[in-house]
Amino acid sequence: MNAPKPSDGRTPDERGAVPVPVLRLLRAGSQRALERDSQLQLIGPCSCVIPELWPMRQPDSQNAVMTVQELRVGDRIWVGGGHSNHPAWLVDGDAYDGRVVEFIPGQNEKPAAVVELESEVVLPAGAIEGEEGEVRGRFVVLELGHVGTDWSTPSPRINVELCDFRPEAKRWQDRRQGVWVESHASYGFT
Repeated sequence: MNAPKPSDGRTPDERGAVPVPVLRLLRAGSQRALERDSQLQLIGPCSCVIPELWPMRQPDSQNAVMTVQELRVGDRIWVGGGHSNHPAWLVDGDAYDGRVVEFIPGQNEKPAAVVELESEVVLPAGAIEGEEGEVRGRFVVLELGHVGTDWSTPSPRINVELCDFRPEAKRWQDRRQGVWVESHASYGFT
């Protein structure tokens, strides 16, 4: 399969790009996820990044290196992205910043991450399907979205639950629940 051409029409080979595995979804035109990693640079617009196919270049080296970091309590992260180009839950930009405060039992075998956001998210009435009123919260619960991933998987697809309370350390099925706002989000370290 051929990699897409950047907006200037040149192929990745013509630009000297090195394809590296990038496992992160981006909104169309958004470069936030990659701008946070100073070693990698986006060389063209995209609606999503496809593992092994999107050309990336490391400015000071011919060999791009991807590091794996396990998510831990205390890590500062951003949470963003979504299934659509303009996710309704991202009203103030393309991501929210926060800090992992704990891991709690997840819906399945892997734990869920509880993140306290830097500021409260307030979604207007009607922004989330099935919710009539305003939806707000300062905590999000992140659940892994694919079987076989864990919190050391580079940029896994995650589900996001927005909570106006700090969730109890119980499985989703056994605790007070927030509002499920996204099924195809991503996160990265800040």
